Amino acid sequence: MTLKRPAHPLLQPYVVQFWYHVPRNLAAAGVEYILPDGTMHITLREHQPLELYESSLTLGRANLSGIHTRYYAKINRPSACLGCQLRPASTRALFGIPADQLVNCHLSLAELWPRSEVDGIVDRVIATPNPNQKLDIFESFLLDRLRPIEIPELLAFSLGFLAQGQPIQAWIAKSGYSHRYMKELFRQWMGVTPKMWQRIHRLNRVTNKAWSSNRAWSDLALDAGFSDQAHLTREFREIAGVSPSTFRKYASAARHVPFLHEANRKI
Repeated sequence: MTLKRPAHPLLQPYVVQFWYHVPRNLAAAGVEYILPDGTMHITLREHQPLELYESSLTLGRANLSGIHTRYYAKINRPSACLGCQLRPASTRALFGIPADQLVNCHLSLAELWPRSEVDGIVDRVIATPNPNQKLDIFESFLLDRLRPIEIPELLAFSLGFLAQGQPIQAWIAKSGYSHRYMKELFRQWMGVTPKMWQRIHRLNRVTNKAWSSNRAWSDLALDAGFSDQAHLTREFREIAGVSPSTFRKYASAARHVPFLHEANRKI
């Protein structure tokens, strides 16, 4: 079961949406690749803490995931969980830190806010049976910690322009500012360079379409702006950690690929 809903109006400049999810099989376990989507996420897990596979790091039940430039692998111990997808300005408004300090990073919320408060909110969520009420509690928790900030208009312009696949030089020229200024502004607010963000965004569009349709990879590649299917395959392997065919065969969702030895021998 998955529930999604929009953020409170005061949080909408910083939060894309809230969600609550209960896996179909809480007994299932394994390792899975999580593909990047160009955004950051906060997750509260009701049962099992987050365990990262490659670093053998176990975090808490409440964690922040920064923007990732490639997949990461986690030990998939299914747990009812809730969270939110964050917008670019969120790390400054909620944590007082720029996004570029969180690239390819997972942090326990107890490293950013008092541990007693973080443990308290997780316990309250677990004790509340109603999914919408769980989200109400979490949303109120974020509202109490929100410190509204002014978001540069250039950032919204940049995201809209670059999301269309426009060349970096055209973006710079359209802005009226120097190349150095625009790249630094983007990196501080988004965490990554404009080029890297475009690569993640483009591949994310492809995985969403590939997950929901059986369209040929060559068609998906051209629609997304790749030069050819070979170009798409190279990007897939580098960012997603698997080939397009492996993704289509094994993916359990648009950003989730179970780690299977049978599949990864072919990568």
